[in-house]
Amino acid sequence: MVLIALAGVVVAGFGFFGFAQYRAYDLTADNTEAGVLKGAETVIAKAVDASEIHRGDLVMLDFGAFPDAAGEHGAILKRVIGVGGDTVNCCDPQGRMQVNGKPVNETYLHGPKPERGDIFAPYFVKVPAGSFFVVGDNRDNSRDSRSYFDLPGFGAVPASSVYGVAVATGDRLAPQPLTPTTAFTDAGLPGAATPGEDMLLQKILVVAALVLVLGGIVGMFVSLIRSGGRAQPRDVDIS
Repeated sequence: MVLIALAGVVVAGFGFFGFAQYRAYDLTADNTEAGVLKGAETVIAKAVDASEIHRGDLVMLDFGAFPDAAGEHGAILKRVIGVGGDTVNCCDPQGRMQVNGKPVNETYLHGPKPERGDIFAPYFVKVPAGSFFVVGDNRDNSRDSRSYFDLPGFGAVPASSVYGVAVATGDRLAPQPLTPTTAFTDAGLPGAATPGEDMLLQKILVVAALVLVLGGIVGMFVSLIRSGGRAQPRDVDIS
């Protein structure tokens, strides 16, 4: 019974370690969630290495990563358009962003999308290594890399400012996995966007751990009660 309880603790450790990779962020009326998140109030992001972040991923990042927000902090949701080494330019004759010369059909965009004109001048940038060029899905109402493309770094945010990749909405016990975009792979660019997750394995591990721990504890109590109720042997004089 002790071993069963200890096994439960070990399994619980694995389960809670898995949960620790995810964090839930409250969303405001931002420039991205109106499109893909469909009114969700919370997004769940998974902490990953920079090498695991791909074009098309929705990421939670520190607002202070932008040049004019130094010292300010807060998580905001943006979409990765370019990774280190990519060239990003706006736009082709159809108004589509181009990455490494390939136009991307972003069907998830929300609202009017004036990539040129009054808000943003045409631009052509090369994303520095270890950085990401990020934009909001509501392109006419977003403070993002496009706002700083003419500054050092071309508006790209450092990988260290990214908290994680959005993989679901809702809470961690009842998540709704996000559907990753195929816009960039459809354009012929390598690296598929991160798939959504429902954290099923972590939930199974936590439940299994609770069962094992409780089973082990109950078993130990039962064993103690039974051993305490047994009659103790007595010396008998047979002379």
